[in-house]
Amino acid sequence: MKSPKLALIAITLAALLTACSGGGGNTTAPSDSTTGGTDGGTTTTTTDGTTTTLVTTTCTPSPALPSQYSRVFKGCDSAGVAQYYDLTECVRDNTTGLIWQGQTNTGSDLRYRGRVLNNYDSTSGNQNYNSGVPTSVSDFQINDLTNSIGFKNAVNATNLCGSNAWRLPTIDELLGLVKSTELPKIDNAAFPNTQGYFYATSTPSTTAAYLVWVVNFNTGTSSQNYRNNGGGGNGALVRLVR
Repeated sequence: MKSPKLALIAITLAALLTACSGGGGNTTAPSDSTTGGTDGGTTTTTTDGTTTTLVTTTCTPSPALPSQYSRVFKGCDSAGVAQYYDLTECVRDNTTGLIWQGQTNTGSDLRYRGRVLNNYDSTSGNQNYNSGVPTSVSDFQINDLTNSIGFKNAVNATNLCGSNAWRLPTIDELLGLVKSTELPKIDNAAFPNTQGYFYATSTPSTTAAYLVWVVNFNTGTSSQNYRNNGGGGNGALVRLVR
């Protein structure tokens, strides 16, 4: 039989071990809030070079803009304040649920507002129409940064707004952005830096392989345009969607 003194020592040691191991307490890590939040210590660097640390906490997003669009929520900071991607990065259409790529006004940026591109998507058929002569294009031309597909791949490589699923919009999707009361013909508060020019789509023409549908945000109308930029073609700007 243990002496009372030894029993007391054993009980004391057991209590200390239980306290150190967290026994009896709540050891479950806090879960992400349904309103957002990311794993503690996650950092996000924006296009302007600023870094925000997002943590597992609760915050209430209020992303709405004075229109059908809203900012895209990216998490809560350490003070529990909701953080959003800049409108030059992306914006959400609350009507369709689509998220659209934003544009910057800095010429060296990948998503610069004035980056006019070719819009080739296949080596089949004659998609190039240079000075009146239809010719085929190569895989290199399709994946080059001067082409819509190469641009799309480059944007996806940056994981823009937390996604690598960006794609060219269809003609109907892009026409859904037209706002006839503004110039350019789009909600300029939600889509800063938009040009009044042709924007590319993934919808091909049924007339010829070298034609593709575009939306002109100077007029708010759609038309068929040459796929190539130069050599008689106008090219097009690109606003990706997901």
